[in-house]
Amino acid sequence: MEAEALLSPETAVDLVGLEQLRLIRALEQYLQSARGESDVKLSALHAAAHDLGQEISDFLESLVKLPIATGLVTRAISFQRKQETRRALEENVFLFAETLEQRADAQALAGRLVEALDTIVLTAADALTSRDATDINMLIRLTDDRGGMMERLRKRMSTDQSHDVDSLSAMHYATTLFERNVWLLRQLALWMQEDSAQV
Repeated sequence: MEAEALLSPETAVDLVGLEQLRLIRALEQYLQSARGESDVKLSALHAAAHDLGQEISDFLESLVKLPIATGLVTRAISFQRKQETRRALEENVFLFAETLEQRADAQALAGRLVEALDTIVLTAADALTSRDATDINMLIRLTDDRGGMMERLRKRMSTDQSHDVDSLSAMHYATTLFERNVWLLRQLALWMQEDSAQV
């Protein structure tokens, strides 16, 4: 992010929002790779997203140190809180996609997990773009507790003799990452709801 943007704190905060949205959009590319629909190397995309995330964090750190209006400081701190969640989300979606990309022997199950997460990520991007209460509420509903569903899925995998030990281990790891990603997306949704209530 450009240092010159700090000269106009009001627009700088809006710029941060756009850059954070870019990070959410990158998650869609991870999931395309997990489906085998992208030639982009996951590791290269992950490195670029990490660098962008660090730039955003550094920029926000500089922004909150400026003598700016209380309302802008509050917004910047809110963005900082969300940025840490986005950082964890990016890392987890990368690991999720990488795990599934390497397990071509589990494509049926992987496909269902990828499609489910892709739907939630697209809904999150829509909610971040529109800030509409309906979109935010949809995201909250989609990220309701998935623990029971994942546990049933793991039990079904354990009784399926067609999977080897390595495949089972990878799929257990993928379902754990899936749960974590859904939880992180829920945190973003709840913070968006909180922010919209303060407007």
